[in-house]
This record gives sequence, C-alpha cells and structure tokens, in this order.
Amino acid sequence: MKQTIFRMFTLALGLTSCCVFALSFNASAANDVTPAEARAIAKEAYIYGFPMVDNYRIQYTYFADSTGPEFKAPWNQLVNTPRVYTPADTTIQTPNSDTPYSFVGMDLRAEPVVLTVPPIEKQRYFSIQLIDAYTFNFAYVGSRATGNDGGSFLIAGPGWKGETPRGVKTVIRSETEFVLALYRTQLFDPGDLDNVKKVQAAYKAQTLSAFLGTPAPTAAPAIDFIKPLTPEAEKTSPQFFNILNFVLQFCPTNPSETDLMTRFSRLGIGAGKTFDASKLSSDMKAAIEQGMADAWADLAGLVKLFDAGKVTSGDVFGTREYLKNNYLYRAWAPPRSASMAIQSSKRCIRSMASMRQGKS
Repeated sequence: MKQTIFRMFTLALGLTSCCVFALSFNASAANDVTPAEARAIAKEAYIYGFPMVDNYRIQYTYFADSTGPEFKAPWNQLVNTPRVYTPADTTIQTPNSDTPYSFVGMDLRAEPVVLTVPPIEKQRYFSIQLIDAYTFNFAYVGSRATGNDGGSFLIAGPGWKGETPRGVKTVIRSETEFVLALYRTQLFDPGDLDNVKKVQAAYKAQTLSAFLGTPAPTAAPAIDFIKPLTPEAEKTSPQFFNILNFVLQFCPTNPSETDLMTRFSRLGIGAGKTFDASKLSSDMKAAIEQGMADAWADLAGLVKLFDAGKVTSGDVFGTREYLKNNYLYRAWAPPRSASMAIQSSKRCIRSMASMRQGKS
C-alpha cells in the first residue's frame, strides 16, 4: 500500500518512468551491496544530502507546518518580520540582529513567482537571497546585485519555458521546484524600525498569473509533506535518507550528477524511493550509521581548516558553478550559513555607511 501511494504521487508529479520503477526498491536490493560498500555510499550520500535535508527542515517549519510555533506563511505568500530576532527564534541558528527579515517559500511547480521591490533610499542596504532545494545560493536581488531602484524579478522553476513578461526586469531560473527567498532590510538604529516597516510593506510576491492579471494555470498536486528530523536526529538517524529521497523529487538531476545518483541508487537513495532502515540487516544498518559518522568526521576536519584560516566562508557559500559540486563544502555551509550571511551583510552595511559619510 505504501509503495502504491508513492507511485501515484510520483506519477502526479510527472517524474520519469525510470524513477517510478525505482520505487519498487526494498531492503533485498541491498543484498548486492556489501557492508563496506554501504558505509562508503552512506557517507557520500550523507555529505551530499545534509544541506538539503536541513534546508527542508527550515522550509517545513516556516511554510508547511501551519500549526507550528515558527510558521511564517503558506507557500508563495510573503511574510515580514518587522522586528529584530531574539534567542526565541531557533529555526535559523544565528540570525542577524540589524537586518529584519522577510520570507517567501516559493512553490514553482505550477508557475513562476514574481518578486517586486520598491525604490529604496541609496543609503539603506537590502538583499533577497535566493536558495534552491540543493541549497545553492543561485542568485541575489538587492543593493549590491541589482541596485536600489526597485523593479520586478521573475523566479522560474526548471520546467518553465516562457518569455520575459512585460514589466519584469529579469528572469532568474532555479534548478529546483522549491526556493527560499530570504530578505534582509537594514535597520540603522532602534528609531528606524518604522522606516523598515514601510520598506517591508512595499515588498510584493505574486504568482505570475496574479502579476499579469491572467487566469491561473492548473494547480500543482497537493503534497503530503514528510515530517523532518530534529537537527540532532539528522546526525544519526537513517531516516535521514528517506527525507532526502522525498526532497530529491523536486530536484531534477543535474547532468553532472547522473553517475552519483546511479551510485546512490544501489542503497535505495534517489528521487521518490522509500528507504526503510527497519528492513535492513543489523550489519547493513550499522554500516550506514558508520557512514554517517564518517561524514561528520570529514566535516569536523573541515572545521579545523576553517579555524586555521585555510578555508574561508567565501569558499563554501555560492552557486553550483562556483562550488563546482564540492559537496563537503556545501554540506558544511548550513551550520555556518547564517553566520556567514551575517558577516556578508555587515560588510555591505559598513560599506554603505561609509558612502553616507562621504568616505571611500
């Protein structure tokens, strides 16, 4: 019954027959994989998938779990947080305290989303960080990237083939069907908060049909979002791989990763598959858990390189093209990403403050 439900869901999403066939995977398929091979594959797949699974946890908390304490808004609806963050905001580990946030969780399966920003005074730094489901920071809208003159920017999913619509400055394409737009708006001082609220109130997020005033396309199928693991459980639970399989359904395979996905499939890891650790032998389950521990050992080694100044935040944070599929660097970014973004935005703020004061 469980496989039948997943098969129906996959067909509704229009995945290939190859992926549908892969849904028949069960623990017996792992009989051709030795524990040593399983350990190596689990390590590689964990490093590859950790940022995706942790990013899914954040998006689920903010946009899917409407009963949760940190729910922000439904998909494709912008929500502003017109205040500074406090220790009570725990989903993102280390948020900024001088750039109040706005958020949009974008579901691009049915149609693109258009983000419109108002003209903003030149002195005020703002940015919209666009993060795909792979966790690549694939584009920015904001003071440094597009300027403070305002405009409308269309965010398109991998299946959209349209032309640039009238009134849109730029079409920005995402590899994946879900995207997180993370806004930061500079707060000069506590007395400036009302001005920040005015800027935030002028931000807009609209589906393309709403932006153009045309009939909406057929809605994408409803999704039964899988419950994420806690940050601690992500480190040790083999259920991690089942969540990765769920996320991969919305991430068309990049050509550079075809062989990687073939290798992962030997362990039942791939788009739409069901990874059921309870059906594995004790040796195989232990091997997979050891592979996860091996991945964290590699991440710990990378932390030492960072602390020694041999790896910088700029090395681990960026586009697919920039990172060149360095999955260890990408895996290390989520625990560090908020603090990296803090440093980046503070540098921009300091730069713009110098400009206000007539300094070079």
